[in-house]
Amino acid sequence: MVFKVLVVGGAAMDIVGSPGGTFIPKDSNPGKIRSSPGGVGRNVAENLARLGMEVSLLTAIGSDDSGEALKEDCRTKGIDISPSLFLPGASSRYLCIRDEKGNLVGAIADMDVLEALLPGELVKRQPLLDGADFLVLDANLPAPSLAWFARRYGRTPYGRESKESRGGKTPFLIVDPVSETKSMRLKGILGRFDSAKPNLAEARLLAGLEDSQGNPPSIRKSLQDNGQCPGELFISLGSGGLYGFSGSEETTLPLPAAWDPGRTVNRSGSGDALLAALVWSKAKGYDLARRCRYGLVAALLASTTENAVFETLSEQNLEKAELDLFGRECL
Repeated sequence: MVFKVLVVGGAAMDIVGSPGGTFIPKDSNPGKIRSSPGGVGRNVAENLARLGMEVSLLTAIGSDDSGEALKEDCRTKGIDISPSLFLPGASSRYLCIRDEKGNLVGAIADMDVLEALLPGELVKRQPLLDGADFLVLDANLPAPSLAWFARRYGRTPYGRESKESRGGKTPFLIVDPVSETKSMRLKGILGRFDSAKPNLAEARLLAGLEDSQGNPPSIRKSLQDNGQCPGELFISLGSGGLYGFSGSEETTLPLPAAWDPGRTVNRSGSGDALLAALVWSKAKGYDLARRCRYGLVAALLASTTENAVFETLSEQNLEKAELDLFGRECL
C-alpha cells in the first residue's frame, strides 16, 4: 500500500558557508559557499519521496530565479507541488554558516513568503488535506495556520472539531517545531498533534522549562501535566541520540557504537531526515524502538553529505544501514 503524505511548510534556497579550516568567529574565514534547494518541508518531502511514499508539498514559492529552481527540483524528485501557492516576489532563502565539524554556527531564515499560507488558503485545499494519510507540518507556517490544523485535525477536542467528532478517516498529524523561536507558535496546541519532533532546547521551551532543566522523561511529564503532550513525542538529542515516547512506552536510543563520527560533514539536514523516517516507519507499522532506530539512522546518513538530503536514500539502503549500525540482535 502506498500512503499519501501532504507536507505543509517551507521550501527555500539554502546558502551555506563552510570554512576551509577551523572557524574563527568575528573574522573572514576562507572557505566554500554553495547554494541548493532546501527548507524543512521540502527536505522532508524529498526524503519521503525517496522512501517510496506518495508525496505532495503545500508551500509558497516566489516568482524569482530561486522559485523556478525550487519548482524544477521538486518536479525532478517526484514531489507534487500542485497544491502550492505561486506568488510574485521573492522566494524563501536560508543563509547559514557551519564550522569545520559541520555544526551550525548561525543562520538567518527569510521565510516571509510563507505568511501567505493562512487558514483561508488551507480551507480552499481542504478536500486534499482530508484525503491525506499523513499531514506533516513545520512551524515555518503562520501561527493561525498551525492552530487551524490543530482545530481541524487535532487528536483531542479543540474548538468545535476533533478526530472524534469528525468521524471517518482522519490524517495522522505530525509537526516539527523547526527552531526555538518558531516553536513558540505551538504553545497551547502541541497536545493536539498525533506526533511531534522537537530537539532538546525546543522541547524544554514548549514544556516551560529553563535551558538546563529537565531530561526527556521529565520534559514529557511536564507536557503531560499541562495537557500539552502529543500522542507521540520524539526528542532529538544530537550526539546523545534520540528519545521516543508513544502511549505508555518510552525509550532513549544512543548513537550506535558502530557509527564513525568522522563521517559527519553536515548536520543541517539530519532532523528533516529523522522526521521523514519516523513518518515512513509509522506507515510500516513498526514499534517504537524500531522507529527510533530508523529515524536515528536516517539522520546519521544525512549528516554524511553536503546536500540537504542523502542522495542515495531508499527503503533498501535505509534498512541495510540500520542492520549495519545496530546489528541483527535488534530485529
